[in-house]
Amino acid sequence: MTCRVLFRIVIILTLVMFLVIGCGSPQPTPAIIVPTQTALLPTSTALPTSTPFPTPTPVPNFESSIPSAGPLCDIGFASPVVGGSPVLSLLTLIEADGGQSWTYDKTLESTDLKAQSLAEVHTLACIKEEVVADGTYLDGSTAYSRTWDVRLIGYPDGRVFNSIEFDIGSPFFKDNTNNGIAPRPVEQLSLWLMGLGHNTILHLGDFVYGVAFAPDGKTLVSRIPYTEGVQLWDVSKQEVSRSLDNYGMDVLDLTFSPDGMILALASFNDNQVVLLDVSTGKRIRTISAGTVRSTVFSPDGKTLATSSENIVNVWNLVSGQRINTFNNHSDQVQAVVFSPDGKTVASGDVLKTILLWDVSTRRVLHKFDVLYEVDALAFSPDGKMLAANTDLGKIIIWDVASGKPVKALSTQAEKVGIYSLAFSLDGKTLAAGLENGSVQLWQIDDGGQFSILGGLSGHVETLAFLTDGQTLAAADSKGTAILWNIQK
Repeated sequence: MTCRVLFRIVIILTLVMFLVIGCGSPQPTPAIIVPTQTALLPTSTALPTSTPFPTPTPVPNFESSIPSAGPLCDIGFASPVVGGSPVLSLLTLIEADGGQSWTYDKTLESTDLKAQSLAEVHTLACIKEEVVADGTYLDGSTAYSRTWDVRLIGYPDGRVFNSIEFDIGSPFFKDNTNNGIAPRPVEQLSLWLMGLGHNTILHLGDFVYGVAFAPDGKTLVSRIPYTEGVQLWDVSKQEVSRSLDNYGMDVLDLTFSPDGMILALASFNDNQVVLLDVSTGKRIRTISAGTVRSTVFSPDGKTLATSSENIVNVWNLVSGQRINTFNNHSDQVQAVVFSPDGKTVASGDVLKTILLWDVSTRRVLHKFDVLYEVDALAFSPDGKMLAANTDLGKIIIWDVASGKPVKALSTQAEKVGIYSLAFSLDGKTLAAGLENGSVQLWQIDDGGQFSILGGLSGHVETLAFLTDGQTLAAADSKGTAILWNIQK
């Protein structure tokens, strides 16, 4: 009995223990760790939204969008030049090679002349191109010249307000670049267009030997090679008003007297200077001055200085007699200028020497040795400063009293020849005419270059501020003259 009871108690206790263990907190089942597989491709990241490319500006089909332009050009070439507004924005039609092509003018640096859209077009530059056989090379092939006849026509009114002709002779040598055909005068056209603006422009001929402006700027005189006489131009009308006799001289230098009443004609080959009355064209006097390179009137108009080889002579214009001779240069004198009071002369030669000397005593006041042959000299209006070209692209301004340099200026283009200099009437601005056809202006106070004027393509031989104090006049060796209103 006792054993049976004990057995039952053991069974009961065993069941109780099992129940206690089964109802307690569950034991965590050990996890089976599976290593994470390295992805063969990285998880893709959404591409950022790309910035769309700007929609290209469509190239206009000029032939369809401006159907009237072709007829406008045809009419323009048959119409007179009547003057009008300056070039603002430009579209070019070139008629060449048996067809027509429209283009925005890509040769211009001035953004004022570039049309950015058809709505901005104010001017058509209509160009007729002609290529003509005009010779034969040694190998028997043909040489061709090229002519551009350009008309500037207001769009869409059709008014012809300017014109020019570029005649480019056949290349002297044939090469692989031009194959014996003259290049297109793109650079000349570009400079001409940029020189227009609010300016006056005159086309004197393909090439000129001498050009001079009257002090008031109303008259210009020019000498075209292989023609008789010299031409007097009415600047406002932009036309030749009359011709004066050159008395058989091969005129190379032209100079107006300070009052504009007398014109001096000088010839390197004819050994003389002829003085003409501008109003009548009659000869006043002939001076036997030798092989004259340059001439300049004294400020009072009573005397004339001439350079002949290494000598500078001063002449009395009433008697025609030589009153002084200055022979301290060692070689050809190329530039001569009077001081504003007429008491001093500056002269420069090809041996890179500038002499400043007293007119009455011939005493040398200062000597300046420079790095290049002297082509240009200019006194300031008060006579206190003298400017000269001293090297390619270099100008020095000296104090006349002390002979010390006070300012050194450089042109924007390096290694460029300087052919003319002029001070403004107030003495605050210096202008330089360069061999590349540009005119550069500097403020004298700080030596800062503030403007470059274009429109010419040959050497700028003549440069002058006119008596109105607002106009700068220039002329080049290729027969173009321009007057700029520098106050605008």
